[in-house]
Amino acid sequence: MLTSSTFEFRKNYSSPSSIYYYSFFLLQFFLLNLTLANHNIIDVQNKNDIGNNDLINIDDEKDIRNIREPDFPFTTVIDLLSQNVQFSSFLRLIQLNGYVPYLNELTNFTLFAPVNSAFIDYNFESNDNFTIEDYVLYDKVLDINENNEQNDNLKSYINIIYNGLNKAPFVFGRNIKDDLNTNKVKEPNDKYYINNVDVVEENLKPNFQNAIIQGISATLKDKPNLKELLELLSSNYKYNEKFELFTKFIDSNFEKEDFEGLLGNNTILLPNDNNLLNTFNKIEINYIIDAFNSLDNLVSDSVSSKIKDIWLRDRLTFLKSIILKGIVGGKISNSKVKKVEVQNLNEDQFNITSDETGTRMRIFHGKKDATSLYSNILYNKGILHTFDDLHYISNSVLFNTEKYLHGLNNSEFVRELYFRNLEHLIQEDHLKKNMTLFIPENSENDAVFGFTKASLLYHFTDSQLWLEDEFKESSNSVTKLYDSSFCSSNKRLGGNCQRFKITKSKSGYQINDKFKILNSKPYQIGNNLIYKISDDLHLPGDLIVSINPFYHCSNSLVFLRHLRLLELAPNNEGYTVFLPCFNSWDSQELNLEFIEKNRNIQELIMRSLILNGLVYTDAPKENKNSMQDLLGKECSVTLRSQELPGSKSVNVNISTFPMELTLEKDMDIFFNQGVIHPLRDVYLPSAVEISAKDLIKTTGNQEFLKLLDHFNDLAGIVDNDEPFSLLIPTLESLLYEGISGNYTRLEDFLKLHIIPGNSTKNLLQCNGGISTQLGQLLSCSELSPKNYLLRIQNGSDNEVRILKKGCSTKNPDSCIFMIDRPMSLSWISKEKYHLDLPAVAIGIGIVLGALFILSLLGFLLAFVGKSHKDICSSQNIDNSENDTGGNVTDPLLPRNRDNGGNLPTDGRPFESSYSSNSVRSPIRVISNKCSKPDLSIYNNVSSNNI
Repeated sequence: MLTSSTFEFRKNYSSPSSIYYYSFFLLQFFLLNLTLANHNIIDVQNKNDIGNNDLINIDDEKDIRNIREPDFPFTTVIDLLSQNVQFSSFLRLIQLNGYVPYLNELTNFTLFAPVNSAFIDYNFESNDNFTIEDYVLYDKVLDINENNEQNDNLKSYINIIYNGLNKAPFVFGRNIKDDLNTNKVKEPNDKYYINNVDVVEENLKPNFQNAIIQGISATLKDKPNLKELLELLSSNYKYNEKFELFTKFIDSNFEKEDFEGLLGNNTILLPNDNNLLNTFNKIEINYIIDAFNSLDNLVSDSVSSKIKDIWLRDRLTFLKSIILKGIVGGKISNSKVKKVEVQNLNEDQFNITSDETGTRMRIFHGKKDATSLYSNILYNKGILHTFDDLHYISNSVLFNTEKYLHGLNNSEFVRELYFRNLEHLIQEDHLKKNMTLFIPENSENDAVFGFTKASLLYHFTDSQLWLEDEFKESSNSVTKLYDSSFCSSNKRLGGNCQRFKITKSKSGYQINDKFKILNSKPYQIGNNLIYKISDDLHLPGDLIVSINPFYHCSNSLVFLRHLRLLELAPNNEGYTVFLPCFNSWDSQELNLEFIEKNRNIQELIMRSLILNGLVYTDAPKENKNSMQDLLGKECSVTLRSQELPGSKSVNVNISTFPMELTLEKDMDIFFNQGVIHPLRDVYLPSAVEISAKDLIKTTGNQEFLKLLDHFNDLAGIVDNDEPFSLLIPTLESLLYEGISGNYTRLEDFLKLHIIPGNSTKNLLQCNGGISTQLGQLLSCSELSPKNYLLRIQNGSDNEVRILKKGCSTKNPDSCIFMIDRPMSLSWISKEKYHLDLPAVAIGIGIVLGALFILSLLGFLLAFVGKSHKDICSSQNIDNSENDTGGNVTDPLLPRNRDNGGNLPTDGRPFESSYSSNSVRSPIRVISNKCSKPDLSIYNNVSSNNI
């Protein structure tokens, strides 16, 4: 069989003078192959004769070598393996897999042959995916003992030897592999290694092949792929590095992109987690590794394909930026070459060098450089070096607002922008323009409900809003208004931009009083700022849905609904609506009842409060505009902010109103056609006239007007809206009290119910003295909020309750107060009864009273002085038991006692001193001996009675 050496020999000896030598060579080669066939080489057909335990002891190596030493001068690699029993197991594998012809034909190579001890646990049945390519270094004869500059490096340093195949290279050098544990360079020793496997048998050279055998102590195992290697590195304590981020990057791409072609026969500069975190911010890393799987899981359509293509292209660019072309590692620099120029797969230029032993790589790019932590780590396609300071990778991906939105988990929002042809707002060309974007924290619902083009633009504003600077001087709650990027057509807002407002309070920032701004410091990319908000920012809707229900504007909205003004026709200017809210209509009472019954008055009021054009509370001071209300009347509108410190009031002077309207600054409510200003008071335009007579009729008591007509001067008060207020009782109570035109004191009665204008204010405020036309003063008391009582001062305690009130628009001092009953003239004074006695009579009365008191005291003293009978002894009690009849008329107490406490002997019966009011006579009690009574008891009784 001819080998490549044969052709090389024929090439070198093809001259006529060399034919003899060539013929001799062919003869020798034929005899050699014949010898190999009949020699000690084990035949493949008898391969089962040798088992896993048929290993020859290496101690007999020399004897066996001498026995097997052929007599022929030509040897090959197979000859050497067969002559050395320590390689018998490896030779068997070669035979089992049919590699003998392959090795015989091969030339210019190095064979790394494991000794028999490497195969103790080897499974020859499965061959463990054995391939000869794992043990062959092609195109290089690695002679350790040869003296030349190249081998001098081999003897002293780590060398990366590229095999020329799509496989891992070989790492060959002196035995300093333990340096990775200590991160220090050791002095070389006598042993060499290949891929961390010791060389135990050096330089076995056949003389018939340009090849060499290096015997090694273990098999060369298959190298892990990149993903497996990352897991090993992260779990290996000696590296003390984490590659979770890059592993995530590989996981999301590895099976979907053709990275095999990128990784094969190349060098990876692998950044660890610290390197990535120090180079990119969290948002950028989220985008690169697709942390939320939002890009990988985008709906498959043309829009999503555009977005996904950008992402995949960026990831591919990033990966190419850390992959160098070719195998680069080990000892690079020498006396002649200090640095080597290399390129990554993005065609970027680098210079790379190594330390003295080839254990550390140093790479230069521009003005920056980075040194590897660990180097010369093999994977199945190439070699890698780990770094924690690869700064140049920051330029591998050009970030813009779109990519930041992906990193913030808002890929669906980006997709909506693409769908509405608004992607230019978030791409590179827009980075130099000032812009602020408010993006919902979680856009999971976006895919369900979607966005309109207008609602998307409402999330943007064409200015930079640094919130902490905007509200830096504000300690209390402050609101500011801003223009959004949604500038409507002329139909709705007249080309003006829809606005939003931001409020700062103790709890943080809110937008449009609904959505919380989650980060006070924005994410910045170029001149674009991004804020996260708690929910989707909705474009203002119709008038009625834009009003906060807690503003209590229901009465005003009812009027607008009756007048069909809730939906306003497009006017190419927008609208400003001044809307009475906060239950302000409740204070009108009688006026409100009158307005509710009069549609024309409703039209006048509500249409005067709606202007064509836009008026905001943040307008410049003394801002004056000429506008038109819905009645078609021209009016001038002037805004004037109050100068008081801390004041939030803005006064608006509208020429069609008799007084200024007071607005609360920054309480503007935006709707799809303009702005609404909620009012805390009801303002009636000048065109609205409500007289006192109108209000009296509203009470339902027109009889009172007929009573006033009996007196011309009193009737003129009402007819001319003079500055007088009237107390109007209910019709039922007036009839019940019998008040009619025949009432004898009718004029006094009416004057008692008429209040002069200078007392109207006191009555409205229920404070101070309230005079009447009769001259009698009234007093007002507040029983509870909005519950007032009136009574006549210094009169009877009778009171009337004020039910409702209302004032004329012609004269503010002319008001009508509806009361529950009329006040009676009889309440004015109380009847007081008394006697007119002379002084002598008073003196006689005093004397008589004194005598009466003295007599009473004497009687009490006499009563106390009486003696009382003691308690009878037990003997007398026994005697009483022997009493035959027991006279029930006998007294219970003795009649009298002497000074010694004995019964008296005068014989006066006790019954004469017993009370005449007694129903029965006292029972007689016979007693032999009585004790002296204790008079202190009676003294106490007497004193108490006194």
